[in-house]
Amino acid sequence: MPTEMRARINGIISIMYKFDYYFGFELGHFVLKYTDNLAQKLQKSNLNAAQGHEMAMMTIKALKEEESDENFEIFFNMVTENAKRCRRCSFAKKKENTF
Repeated sequence: MPTEMRARINGIISIMYKFDYYFGFELGHFVLKYTDNLAQKLQKSNLNAAQGHEMAMMTIKALKEEESDENFEIFFNMVTENAKRCRRCSFAKKKENTF
């Protein structure tokens, strides 16, 4: 593998081990669960526009209910604990196998 490609891959891998990347990944996953669920429901053929609008409004409401300091603290603590656990078990092992 060319040296430049190897350096680029190692750079990307090192970024992925940072907490802010992991936090963003988990936050994206959290939000996209709601939007993916909505997208699947909206694809049903027997759905009319009013029902689709209602589902979209319910999704927005559910996301807004998650938007509190208390829920953020719960989410942040969960992500932090998961990051610590992952770092101890799998991240350290994977980092040894970089190019």
